[in-house]
Amino acid sequence: MVYKYRIHVNDFNLTYTLDCGQTFRWYKDCDEWIGILPDRVMKVQQKADVLYVTTNQPWMEEKILEYFGLKDNLNEVREVSLENSGDQPQVYEFVKHAFEYSWGLRILRQDPLEMFVSYIFSVQSNIPAIRSRLEKLCELFPENVVRFEGKRFFIFPGLKQLKSLNYEDWQKLKLGFRAKWVHNFIQKIDENYLKNLKKLDLKEKLERLTRLEGVGYKVASCVALFGYGELNAFPVDRWIIRIMEGFGVHGTAKKIMQVGMEWFPPYAGYVQEYLFRIARNRGKWVMN
Repeated sequence: MVYKYRIHVNDFNLTYTLDCGQTFRWYKDCDEWIGILPDRVMKVQQKADVLYVTTNQPWMEEKILEYFGLKDNLNEVREVSLENSGDQPQVYEFVKHAFEYSWGLRILRQDPLEMFVSYIFSVQSNIPAIRSRLEKLCELFPENVVRFEGKRFFIFPGLKQLKSLNYEDWQKLKLGFRAKWVHNFIQKIDENYLKNLKKLDLKEKLERLTRLEGVGYKVASCVALFGYGELNAFPVDRWIIRIMEGFGVHGTAKKIMQVGMEWFPPYAGYVQEYLFRIARNRGKWVMN
């Protein structure tokens, strides 16, 4: 059975949102996107200011809006971010251009467990490899198969299922040094750990997360931003390092992260995504 929804949207670009490195299990199919969430498979198409959503499970419109970040006031995000960078002309102009370049990009509200696993997989890796390993992980659980519009998909496994995997199972996913990290992490945590993290403020979340083996500030910031909706988290990768160095900020990933959070509160995560997308798409152009 399928369920269809028609959602009116403002200041939203589906492609920018799904193709900016914040999610790994959405796939473009002509002018539609197919997404595999922990509780459903869905197909989404945008035509002007309308989203056409088809899914295999009933879904409240409120939850659709929440998932796609459509409750965020994007105009406020932009204006506050620009205001905070106003005393630095170079930063102001570049951030302004980044918002113009990708206007409509929003922060998804995703499952924390999937974000943990995905971003540990992401360490020293690339998006195609991350996606491939995630798909192979999901295929280890045939009981999670879902048939949707004539195709077969595998829902992301729950924590109990992941705990059933041994170290050798993770190694078979060709994770290399990441296999130990993700195996130890899964065996160490429980549902209460994930729930209790939600109660902590951003600083406490980052401190708690970076105590875990294999979880540095980039992974911790990604989990906080995309898994817990901490909009002031500021993940730092090579693209963000290049941009921030162009602004005169040098140092460790932790230092650059802290500067980003100090410069663009309370929406540093949004600024990061807009900077990331323009940097990745424009390549060496970046600061010129």
